[in-house]
Amino acid sequence: MNTNKRMKMSDLELESGVPRTRINYYLRQGLLHQPEKTGLTMAYYDQSHVDRLKTIEDIKRDYLDKSGKYRMPASLLKLRLKEHLLPEKEADKEETSEREPDHEFSAQRKQDIIDAAAILYVRNGYYHTSLRDIAREVGISPSSIYLYFPDKRELFGAVIDQILDRMNREVEEVMNAGTDPWQTYLSSFQVYSDYYPRLGELVYQLRAGLVVNDEWAKHKIRDIYAKIAEILKVVYEYAMDIGVIRELDLDLLAYYAISVAEASFQRLDLDDRHTPEEIRSFFFDVVFNGIGPSGRGV
Repeated sequence: MNTNKRMKMSDLELESGVPRTRINYYLRQGLLHQPEKTGLTMAYYDQSHVDRLKTIEDIKRDYLDKSGKYRMPASLLKLRLKEHLLPEKEADKEETSEREPDHEFSAQRKQDIIDAAAILYVRNGYYHTSLRDIAREVGISPSSIYLYFPDKRELFGAVIDQILDRMNREVEEVMNAGTDPWQTYLSSFQVYSDYYPRLGELVYQLRAGLVVNDEWAKHKIRDIYAKIAEILKVVYEYAMDIGVIRELDLDLLAYYAISVAEASFQRLDLDDRHTPEEIRSFFFDVVFNGIGPSGRGV
């Protein structure tokens, strides 16, 4: 097969078996990469587009088999696609880098480093934790960490990604459990509420980097918020589908929830007048009943 073959939209439909209306939807959602454009109305696709379309359709079929639901939320599809493409990127890295002979041992050691870093970052702060501190916690030499992570920033990213990945998996498990729709929504948001204190603490530490104009810290905060928002969009899109909440801008709604969680996190940091459960109940009460008289929204 000629992988460099250029195709028009009609050719892409034939090769992939996906109708153009669905292809255009994937393009708008950013699920499918843009074609090579040679004019205002002329665009060419290649085999990579065919392969990506087949991957997307496989993910949707798997979702249908597991959930019994035909319509897969776009935000959830994006997350699943990223996870599916990750092994390909990791394989490319492994071909160009040296690996330790004992793979299982290496995987466990890498996990030990991430776990130790997560503890120390929360306890002492990101900027006050060195790789030497992390190595001491694991019981290895500082130079050993460089076999897994090129620097402290990459390790910090791995800590964040692990928390987000676990939160995402728990949200998916709740949503695929097939329980009462309202309870599913509440339980999904409960997962987010349980995980956010850890994420919020790490984001709070990164804010110290903004004071000294650390561009990496600025971009990392933005990246963390974006990943949290993607998970929340899945939850809120589900809530809209079942009629629990009205149609709203998913992006703004997700960032609204993040801002409320941050405010709650800061409130807990001041004193112990309110428990996390009390703050969570207050949040739901205001969101669903408003602040008007007799619980009416304004």
